[in-house]
Amino acid sequence: MKHYSTQKFYQFTFRLLFLIVAAFILFGTQSLLAQKEISLEETIAIAIQHNRKLKVDSIAIGIAQQNTIFEKSTLLPRVEINTQTNHYFQQPAAFNTIAGSNLVGYSRPSGKDQSNADLLMEMPILNLPEYKRHEINLLEEKQSQLKYNASKIDLRTEVEQVYLRVVILEKKIQLQNKSLTRNRKILEDARFLFSKGKISEADTLSAFASYYRIEPDILKLQNTLTSGKSRLNLLMGAHLKQDIILTDTLRYTNTELPIIPDAEQIYNDAAINKPGIKILQFNEDMTAKNVEMAKRYAFPTIKAVGQYTIQTQANSLEYDKSLYPNTSYIGIKMNIPIMLGNAIKSKVQTAKYENTQATLRIQVAKKLLASDIADVIALITESSTSVKKQLMVVEAATKSYQITEKQYRNGTSTRIELNITEDALRTAESDLITATYSFYLAQIELERLQATDVTI
Repeated sequence: MKHYSTQKFYQFTFRLLFLIVAAFILFGTQSLLAQKEISLEETIAIAIQHNRKLKVDSIAIGIAQQNTIFEKSTLLPRVEINTQTNHYFQQPAAFNTIAGSNLVGYSRPSGKDQSNADLLMEMPILNLPEYKRHEINLLEEKQSQLKYNASKIDLRTEVEQVYLRVVILEKKIQLQNKSLTRNRKILEDARFLFSKGKISEADTLSAFASYYRIEPDILKLQNTLTSGKSRLNLLMGAHLKQDIILTDTLRYTNTELPIIPDAEQIYNDAAINKPGIKILQFNEDMTAKNVEMAKRYAFPTIKAVGQYTIQTQANSLEYDKSLYPNTSYIGIKMNIPIMLGNAIKSKVQTAKYENTQATLRIQVAKKLLASDIADVIALITESSTSVKKQLMVVEAATKSYQITEKQYRNGTSTRIELNITEDALRTAESDLITATYSFYLAQIELERLQATDVTI
């Protein structure tokens, strides 16, 4: 009886724990995958804080800083201790000349156990190449920060593009749903009119086909929308399946048309502020310093040296009974290059070639920047004009559809005419969304070219 009660207790406890764990998993999953409302500004801020690629670039700054510290250490004093202990199976031989003979003899006067300890000190006095190397490291450190800033700008651009694409997809789904609703109503009217004998069977079948051909398009758009939201979650460093609701919507009217910026002013500002241009300018500076550094390998290097040595010898490891004589010195060590087989000349010439490459890359980048700015401004002008025109087209297509629908209900218009006006309305609305999408994409690209700072 007691065993039965214990067994029931364990069963109850196990079930209770199972329910607790199941509830935790259920609510945890619901919390993880719960819908999250988020604006474009919030999306950019989260991406800047949690994007993994950006974290990699931020770590590169720390690596560059540590490289600078490491290279600077070659210009600082160095102190180290070296120790060595040996046991010889035969004492080391010492050679000497035998008196009255040309033969060289040897003896083994030392002990089998030998130890020594050296305290070595070095102080660089003149090392011209390393001075330039340190200057290059400082430039690389600044360059790593610029690369991080460039990555932030690129990340913001990609987030804005993906966010806009998701908004556009939602708009297109709304448009298709509106068209589905209109075609459903047309199908219902067609069935009613067919039952009264006012339209033919062919018109009714045409309405049926028009209604059901829209559903696959909506499904395709929904799959693309899901993929876009997953991409947005990836950029934010969030769970890929987290359902997000974008709070920013697509609004565009005639009153919102932008003032087209001046291309020359944009170029002048971007040429100064754009991280990509600055990175290339740093490359040019570093290659120029590489030329100077290569030339300085032909100069002597001088350093102060000093050493303090303690050594001893013993047999049978009796170090406690042995003597410990010491030796010390200080001095100047100089390394003067005399013949290096054209190595320095080759280094200098290679550095000059790299400097010329860096200068040409800056020129090419600036030309491409000017061209890209001109293209984007042209696209902004074109797309804004297109939006204005499409707004009028949508208004006209809407009125045409309303008139044709009324005539169709009264039996004075055919199903083909109604289909044509409905397709025209749907095409006009789709073209308006596409033109607006192009306009905002051009604005985003212009913001990237201007290299405005990312503020969160």
